[in-house]
Amino acid sequence: MLAPMHARPLLSVRLNRTEARFRPGEAVSGYLHLDAGSDCQADSLEIAFEWVAHSSTGRHTQRVATRQLDGGSWAKGAHTEFPFAFVVPCGPASYTDPLITVEWQISARGAVDWTEDVVSTAPIEVLPPRDATIQGWNLGPTHVATPSLPRRSRGPLSTLGMVLMGVALLGVVLALGTPSPTAAATLLLGATGLSVLGLAALWQAHRNALATQKTGEVRVSPRTLTAAPGQPLWPRSRSPYSAISRSTTST
Repeated sequence: MLAPMHARPLLSVRLNRTEARFRPGEAVSGYLHLDAGSDCQADSLEIAFEWVAHSSTGRHTQRVATRQLDGGSWAKGAHTEFPFAFVVPCGPASYTDPLITVEWQISARGAVDWTEDVVSTAPIEVLPPRDATIQGWNLGPTHVATPSLPRRSRGPLSTLGMVLMGVALLGVVLALGTPSPTAAATLLLGATGLSVLGLAALWQAHRNALATQKTGEVRVSPRTLTAAPGQPLWPRSRSPYSAISRSTTST
């Protein structure tokens, strides 16, 4: 007889500080709350302190510290808390740039056999130090541009535009073969709307292609930069791509 399968535990990361804003050297503390709504099990538990960099074409996660916990089984109704504390390092600061965003978080993961891992996160904000002369400040991930790109296949916007134009053409054909004037007018009106949307999508795809040829694709590089003495600690002030908006980057 097969043993009964256990349900997944419910995890939630909870911080001790209501305002989740921290500066270098401060401690981020809290606890991982495990709630067993029914008999459940996890092979292992992990709590990580990490920052995630997002760009229009990529994502990079950098773990600063982790804490490994033993897994186990919990009976229905069990509530368990695992405390944690991490020290905020010297950067990078949380920020949003036109081409890249850096976000900090405490993430918890429970490994469970035969199913997806259980994941819970709590976002925090890391501020620059009050002392602007701090040594070794991490400016965060760099932007990597590729000025010359090989010819790319159609992107999602151009594909969408062509599909809309094709459906609009089909609507016109159906309207021409419809004996009812009312139905024909309705089909033509719908075809007109779809053709406008299709042209707009194709135009935006064309603009994105021109921007890519001019600036190259901007990707997140795992290599980070360190601020020199007297250099601004905010990445947006030294980013050579800050003037380029997301609307003109490659899809």
